[in-house]
Amino acid sequence: MSPIGNQLTLILQSVLTVLRAFALWSPPPARAVSLGRDTWIVPGARRMEDNPHLPLIPAELRILLRDRAARAVTRLLALFALWQAGTLPKPQYNYPRPHNHAAPRPRQPYQRLPRSRAWAGARVFELRAYASQLSHLLANPDMAPFLAACPQAGRLLRPLCHAIGADLPLHLQLPARPSRKRPPRPPRPRPLKLTDPSLKLPPYVIRAVRYFRRKYGRD
Repeated sequence: MSPIGNQLTLILQSVLTVLRAFALWSPPPARAVSLGRDTWIVPGARRMEDNPHLPLIPAELRILLRDRAARAVTRLLALFALWQAGTLPKPQYNYPRPHNHAAPRPRQPYQRLPRSRAWAGARVFELRAYASQLSHLLANPDMAPFLAACPQAGRLLRPLCHAIGADLPLHLQLPARPSRKRPPRPPRPRPLKLTDPSLKLPPYVIRAVRYFRRKYGRD
């Protein structure tokens, strides 16, 4: 394997090792400390989640992230090996499948991973160094032919780089989505003024309404 392939393998395997440790980690239980008459609850030491202001991620979501990252890393390394060997398959197009009229399955409760940029790198300190190394490797000109010949690699790298905080080169960034143009709302009818001639209010009624509005409000 070429030096660029060795670097890619080393970085991705290191990222996967850290994510596996993050998936198996659970916060230590809190302990009660008695100080005189008062009792204080002291949380356990944080090893993987170094930012106490971030919310903890449930264990099932951390395992989901680990499994997704493992599949992405395995697939990406396999694609790189096929590209080096010259046996990279052509991208297949997904044609519409026939509609299945069977009874719909009951939907499972959906759990979503955080969507903010570098959310995994903010919780795991070790990922920040690997994110910088991966950004530097993707900006290397030797990686451009592989990424251009294999569009599947971009679909695998984008969510991984977004989670750990790695920067994507320009040829891997997706174009901005066009903003949806909403139809213009019809103009709201403005309320008539007290002095509008169509109301035909006497002057003393107008003065009385203005007095009550100043004293008791418009409601």
